[in-house]
Amino acid sequence: MGTTVRCLAFLMLVSSIVRGQSDTIAFERHLLPLEEYVSISHAGGRTVSDAAPYSSQALHTIKIGFDRSKILPMHGPQFIKVTTSVYKRDGSLYNRTTQYAFTFPLQPSPKDDILLMRTISERIMTYNFTNRRKIDTIDVHLDSLPGWSVVEVNVTPDEEFTKYERRSLTRQTWFFRTTGNRFESSFFLGIPKVLYDSEKNDTITYGNASAMVRFSYLDGETGEPYPFNVGIGTFGVSTPIDVSSKGGGFAISVMFDVVRAFDRMYKWNITNKVNAGIEITPFFPINHRARILVNARIGISP
Repeated sequence: MGTTVRCLAFLMLVSSIVRGQSDTIAFERHLLPLEEYVSISHAGGRTVSDAAPYSSQALHTIKIGFDRSKILPMHGPQFIKVTTSVYKRDGSLYNRTTQYAFTFPLQPSPKDDILLMRTISERIMTYNFTNRRKIDTIDVHLDSLPGWSVVEVNVTPDEEFTKYERRSLTRQTWFFRTTGNRFESSFFLGIPKVLYDSEKNDTITYGNASAMVRFSYLDGETGEPYPFNVGIGTFGVSTPIDVSSKGGGFAISVMFDVVRAFDRMYKWNITNKVNAGIEITPFFPINHRARILVNARIGISP
């Protein structure tokens, strides 16, 4: 009996909306906190640092759900805005999409659900089309996702229907991370300083330039490179491509990147285009004996 009375009261409220009476926006004074009825299909992190890793295919199946049993007739329709932002691993914005939806309390029958859905939809926009499923759940729209990108799904009440609401706006936000390739290659120009040379009897005057392609192994949860990486390229040259008998040659580098190590420990979000650290380098100079070098190095990826 109580449920029937509440449903009739809600239908009378909607009827007044359609007739355009003075209490048309009365339901706006009953904004329900989102956490009471909004949920998401995938477990997500609440901050960027604890973004939950998922494959691109899994993220394309994310849905926002509405528990309509928690919405009472006194609350009226609830108007929702879903903003989805995709950020590259470096933090730059890749794309952003916005979706709008509404939901309302459970009605006595599916037919009543459809009737009320059409009534509200047409009141919002005269020729508007609304899918019946969208009052219960909506698909989060995502375009292409770069590897190791961060996806932020942000749900708020639609400000067009709540900007005069006395209650402060509630917000639900989840963060996800797209998994990607575990190996990464980058081109680095570096300035090495030789600290140890295994061939003391075959001295070389080393140049101050090096150009290498460096290979990193990425963390399976964050996509951040581990501090150890391997490089191959020129070493001890005057310019990155000036390989000569004066001291230049080719080298393989195994490097401990201090910048990456501190970035992982303290979450400084330092760009991956800079590295600095200590390396062990099998070096093959022109017209000199091969040797093992220990070097300090600083580099930049153009």
